[in-house]
Amino acid sequence: MSILPNSQILIQIGPFAITFYAIFILSGAMIAYLAVKKKFLKMGYSKQLIDDFAFYLLPIAIIGARIWYVVFEWPQYANNPISVLYIHQGGLAIHGGLLFGIIFGIVYFKKHKIDVFRMADLILPFVLLAQAIGRWGNFINQEAFGRIVSEKYFQYFPTFIKNQMLVEGEYREPTFLYESLLNGIGFLLLYFIVRKHRKKYGDIAFSYLIYYGVIRFIIESFRSDSLLIFGFKTAQLVSIAFVIIGVMGLLFKESTKPIIGFDLDGTLIKSEKLIIDSFKHTFQTLRPELNITEETYRSFLGNTLEQTFKQYDEVNYQKYIDVYREFNFKHHDAYVTLYENAEEVLRYLKQNNYYVAIISSKKRELIVRAMELLSIEQYIDTIVGYEDSENHKPDPQPLKNACNQLGIGHDSLIYIGDSEQDILAAKNIGCFSIAVLFDESRKQRITALKADKYITNLSEIITIVKEKRVWENTTI
Repeated sequence: MSILPNSQILIQIGPFAITFYAIFILSGAMIAYLAVKKKFLKMGYSKQLIDDFAFYLLPIAIIGARIWYVVFEWPQYANNPISVLYIHQGGLAIHGGLLFGIIFGIVYFKKHKIDVFRMADLILPFVLLAQAIGRWGNFINQEAFGRIVSEKYFQYFPTFIKNQMLVEGEYREPTFLYESLLNGIGFLLLYFIVRKHRKKYGDIAFSYLIYYGVIRFIIESFRSDSLLIFGFKTAQLVSIAFVIIGVMGLLFKESTKPIIGFDLDGTLIKSEKLIIDSFKHTFQTLRPELNITEETYRSFLGNTLEQTFKQYDEVNYQKYIDVYREFNFKHHDAYVTLYENAEEVLRYLKQNNYYVAIISSKKRELIVRAMELLSIEQYIDTIVGYEDSENHKPDPQPLKNACNQLGIGHDSLIYIGDSEQDILAAKNIGCFSIAVLFDESRKQRITALKADKYITNLSEIITIVKEKRVWENTTI
């Protein structure tokens, strides 16, 4: 084993070598992967999905980058085709990697019903960061350099850059460094500015195309080792296409219409008194010795019956549930009414072709009964009740199930609820949350969760859904 046998190799073990070029390329890819994965999980998607994507993406992108380079530099490989495999010697074209990676990403995310533009917005800023890091692999391999310059040109550069830019007896302009720095600046612009002000999914991705297209076109004009096609620099032609696609996308791609998910009790229908009286009846029947305060009864709102009654009897909680449901079902119709403007909002959403879901922790039978009693069933596209999910709010599974029933991913879901469990479920799936503040006693607890919007009248929902924005949790 030999350590640092030359300036390009870190470790040499027989015929196998770990090159600095590979280290920089893989380091950039790993940093991008870890950053994307952290955000991806906050969006409510599984670790397995992003791990599988990364597992296939890296080799596909490297193969694409290599194919692109070899196609336009075939004469240097024609006499020794096996050298096509020697990627440790350099010769990866980012445009080929991007093309193959984008095609794979589109197929992969569409298969899993994930918004392709949302994923592009997530991934491409970190691709730019990886490009900034990967360019130092070009530096090690003495490639991606520019015009011949005098030694004086490097008077303000670190010595190690000057020495490495001495190529075949001539000093070369360090265009790799220009692009690395500009890529780093581009990452900061996309991640901290464009992301904050975007109005639709795709804005970051299209901005990436414009930004990278412009800087690569300019830098390519200084490079002296560019790939050519019919006398034109391929990178500049692709850069022009990038800018055109980016501008067209920013101007003409439409915003995604959100799915609207509602909790039922305390959000669309006034049922708090029924719920609290049902709890009171249950405890008076089964545990009359307990002295439960009104505040405690109100704290039960939003929880499943199982969660509530297990606090008092982990073994026989089902008996409590049965007593509760018997009273609740018997008195349901006498208690339940719609909140003000609820039907007006539902009618507006239906007329404007929004998908509407009821996502509740109560049994489907009672959800349907309430909808029919209050004549709102015609506005609802799907229902997720207690028995439709193994896990319950604040677990995001019920929200995911509603989107799955509609055949749509949850990337543009708005969830509207009145309890901590509702807001936490929305946050756990990374979707946009609206908290209704009808119950003054719970207002402080709910506002502490920092929902994306707070409303005191359901009619405000109409104004919110008209906003031009991405429908995801603002903390992602």
